[in-house]
Amino acid sequence: MTDYMVTEKHERVAITRVPLDPKYKAAWDETRAALVVNIPALTHVFYSLMTPTDGEYMAVFTDHPAIPVAATDGYNVILNPAKYFTEYDLDERVFILCHEILHAVWNHCGLGHIWRTQGYLGYSDGKHYDYHHDLMNIAMDMVINDMLVQSDFGKMPKNACHDTSIGKATDSVMDVYRTLYDMQARVLARCPVLARASTCCWSRVRLMVATPVPRLSSVTSASGRPRCKLASSQRVCRASCRRL
Repeated sequence: MTDYMVTEKHERVAITRVPLDPKYKAAWDETRAALVVNIPALTHVFYSLMTPTDGEYMAVFTDHPAIPVAATDGYNVILNPAKYFTEYDLDERVFILCHEILHAVWNHCGLGHIWRTQGYLGYSDGKHYDYHHDLMNIAMDMVINDMLVQSDFGKMPKNACHDTSIGKATDSVMDVYRTLYDMQARVLARCPVLARASTCCWSRVRLMVATPVPRLSSVTSASGRPRCKLASSQRVCRASCRRL
């Protein structure tokens, strides 16, 4: 069975599913069992409210490079088995699974599609902020990860986005996005080296928070273009891209 990725150039690219070998299938069964035993509320969402496209696995498994680890289209959990099962232990896999489920619960795919279509976020004080897909990914991930950490659901991977000085579980993703947007604008205006880096990544956000940036005369702004938008069939899909 084939699903589809829609790139930022609006090109529809096929995502081919891969079967699970026995060791990965055993690890997936172990992960789902841990979810059932320890987090029944999200188990109900996973099995009852998210629409499974595969009756055996209850998830889409693919080795497509657009899915480095995990993603969701709001209806399905999409996983790269070679990374998900080899680079993360059981508790981390449970955390990642819960992370994607919560993106679906809060309709982050739908919200991202709306903001991407209109091109900006509007705030109650009348201000508008241009929409950048990667930056919103980080804002959404920060809110979800802090909620999972506070709830003691699994174990957060070391490469995850989590900084309570920027975003907490009780914050709205729009407020966290605004904080990141303002932070990025200040740093990029002072450091063209960062501006020439990738559009937006968690390593850059860490630099924003932790590294004093020297004042330089030249200024270079980031392009702000989203890397990709993903879809299963015709639905918009949000990729975690290792920023769990």
